[in-house]
Amino acid sequence: MPYNVIVVDERRTFDRVSVDRTISIQLSDGSSVKARMINISEKGLAILYGASAQVGAVLSLRFALSYKSVVHDISIKGTVKHSFFKGTSYCIGLVFKDPDEKSLENIRSFIQYKQSRITV
Repeated sequence: MPYNVIVVDERRTFDRVSVDRTISIQLSDGSSVKARMINISEKGLAILYGASAQVGAVLSLRFALSYKSVVHDISIKGTVKHSFFKGTSYCIGLVFKDPDEKSLENIRSFIQYKQSRITV
């Protein structure tokens, strides 16, 4: 999927924007693994990873969003809503769990910035 695409789905409440960036996931034993974030919305995000995730599991996520020459580090929890095999890895969809207002504001601003830069 191209990087500057807004995904509009009638079932979705919030628009998603495509991204391609590293995300760190903290596991229950305290260790961290890296995955690829492929899209983000105000409600959640999707990642690609080499293994499946259990639906309902709560994961601690860390990633950076940069826009307008500023990098915003985000630490947020996400609940796994789906996990399915796609190509050579698993696509895992997560819904943000109890996000703080500052993180949500940074995510909203990032999405608005990405949407404003899309050329048709």
